Amino acid sequence: MKTVEQRNEGNLEGTTLNMILTKVFNWAYENDPILYKNLDFHFKAHQCRSALSEEEMREVFLLKLVSKDDVLKLLSKAITLSDFHDTNKFSWVFGNSLSYKEAGSEEWKDSYRDVISQIQTQFGLLRDKGFDSWHKSTDLKKHKHFRFWINKFLEDDQLYFLRFFVQHTGNVQSFDTLYVGTNESESYHAIIQYILEQNICPDPHHKELQVPDFVNPDLYNPRSIQSSGRFGGFHYLVYLTAAELQEIYETSLLNEQFKDMEKSMWSYINASSTDKETRFFLFLT
Repeated sequence: MKTVEQRNEGNLEGTTLNMILTKVFNWAYENDPILYKNLDFHFKAHQCRSALSEEEMREVFLLKLVSKDDVLKLLSKAITLSDFHDTNKFSWVFGNSLSYKEAGSEEWKDSYRDVISQIQTQFGLLRDKGFDSWHKSTDLKKHKHFRFWINKFLEDDQLYFLRFFVQHTGNVQSFDTLYVGTNESESYHAIIQYILEQNICPDPHHKELQVPDFVNPDLYNPRSIQSSGRFGGFHYLVYLTAAELQEIYETSLLNEQFKDMEKSMWSYINASSTDKETRFFLFLT
């Protein structure tokens, strides 16, 4: 019987993170309960399986695991496919602060020392490429549905309006709103295109935004917003930082002829401090 390395030599390139994790889950269920529980706590076995197509499930079945070395090779490959969020999940799987009583012992962790080393290597690679961010991901398959909607907002003939809900940190004024314009404006197109080109994705730590009620002076009864637009199937809250918007202005819009409202908006953005992170949450109508 061929090992996973022999079976997939030259072919693992087309194997996705969910395919690899599903195979590892199947092996760990019988052979390493601690690994199974650690992985399941952070990656959820049923979510990995349900994300696979029938063809991908057949490919998973063909992956042959003969020894622990095969599993280590698969895990190392999975880490190289991981974005910042998933790389952090792997670090938690093999970390020191696991969230349930059957955390792995030092001896157990030592058996995965090569995998742990690969995690640190991946963090370095992500940092070098500028993708060590919670709201950036090069895993296009993982964010396929989100990117479908962003492309729709960019290419659709329907009229869309874009606003920013601005959330400051470290400032006295904690919240603002800005009107960007419609999809007939250059600003709109530059912003949406930037999200696609720079692989911006929803931040798992910011799935809800509390918008204050400006009618009440004590900001009582805030509104909870959980997506950047109320469209069927679009359930993503996404933001850009002041630094990213300033980059858009410098690289794509510096020579554009703006209307007065757009001039005011970009003046506000360019005056925003990047020392304390300011998040500009998109809201489309």
